[in-house]
Amino acid sequence: MAGRNALRDFWRSFYRDAGFRCEVEQLVPELGLRRRCRREAVGVAVVADLRVAANPGEGVKYLDVVVAHPVHHRAGGQTCDGRGVAAARAEAEKLRAYAVNPGGQPVHIVPLAFESYGRWGKAAEQELKLVARRQVLSDPDSALVPGAAVSALLSRWRPEVFVTLLRGNFFVVEAAVGGGLRATGATPRVRPELWEVAV
Repeated sequence: MAGRNALRDFWRSFYRDAGFRCEVEQLVPELGLRRRCRREAVGVAVVADLRVAANPGEGVKYLDVVVAHPVHHRAGGQTCDGRGVAAARAEAEKLRAYAVNPGGQPVHIVPLAFESYGRWGKAAEQELKLVARRQVLSDPDSALVPGAAVSALLSRWRPEVFVTLLRGNFFVVEAAVGGGLRATGATPRVRPELWEVAV
């Protein structure tokens, strides 16, 4: 969770630097209310990690960050997803999670999916390029050489996101050894289920 929240906060800073209005942990009222079970009389609104708008007259989009782990531990063995499979699966799951409820209407949802070893989902990659282009166009100096300026921003932002993922991995491992990893330098033995839920 620590890694996911740090990624969310990075994206918020990316958007704000590019001139977007961006808020975290926002209700998505357009989707309508969702009942968690049949006995529930009144449903609850879906909550997105980020709500982004460029200008008051422009449309709103919602973004949700997810970190997927491509290695799975089952029955004493391990399996590994192919390149980008875990991120693509996480993107699809997020899109299903934002399905329209009775009485609701569709929204623009962007799943920001990452694999814990650093691979990005396609939507996250495209979105980062969009934000970089927007930031370049809002800066008169950068707009003179937009291609080079966008490349420079991406070259700076991508490593920041990657380091955030690595820090999230570290916290997972540290939690598995009771917080003593930094003090002892010991090689951790991580319980498999921690990887599935902690980031």
